[in-house]
Amino acid sequence: MFDAKIETLLEVISAGSYTRAAQRLSLTQPAVSHHMRQLEQEFGIHIFYKDKKELRLTPEGEILVKYARRALAVYRNARQAIEDSRICMSHIGVGITHTVGESCVPQVLAGDFNSRPSNPVAGVLAGAGWVDAFVEANGEDAEQMSFHRFEGDAYKPKKGTPGRIDYIFLKGTGIRVVSSALVKDCVGGKYPSDHYFLTADIVIE
Repeated sequence: MFDAKIETLLEVISAGSYTRAAQRLSLTQPAVSHHMRQLEQEFGIHIFYKDKKELRLTPEGEILVKYARRALAVYRNARQAIEDSRICMSHIGVGITHTVGESCVPQVLAGDFNSRPSNPVAGVLAGAGWVDAFVEANGEDAEQMSFHRFEGDAYKPKKGTPGRIDYIFLKGTGIRVVSSALVKDCVGGKYPSDHYFLTADIVIE
């Protein structure tokens, strides 16, 4: 079992106070203070400066916290390795050449392009073998306007207004889009963004 005192120290650092750390750990504040005193006695240091307004680590305290974090990481890795061994699980690293990776490995590219499909960047991606998931699922003639300035379907686009903001592109062998749609959800007529979000159901075979 990982040292409870070290766990308490890291929680104090994360929470920023003894009180919040005690709440998170389901301990009393005196118990947290006791753990800190035990650590200070064990290492012969002061972990924090004596400042009632804020917790500030001493140089020795910073060293202790640095190694405490490493110890916690090692502990968690050990537990994971043991669990993996129990279910005969192994982690395999796969190396692949850049050229093969581009043509074979399934890839997904999603982002906020803030443009119309006629934008040159779309042509660059298409030329590199990327497939627009929305167009693939719905066809070239599907309504792609997603910008609405928080007005929803009542918005009347003006000349030069961006068309579809979000894009999802696919590339590689064995990956295909099942469906793709604009998410037009709102609450009480209020929208979470100035444009509809995009969703896509993708299958990797």
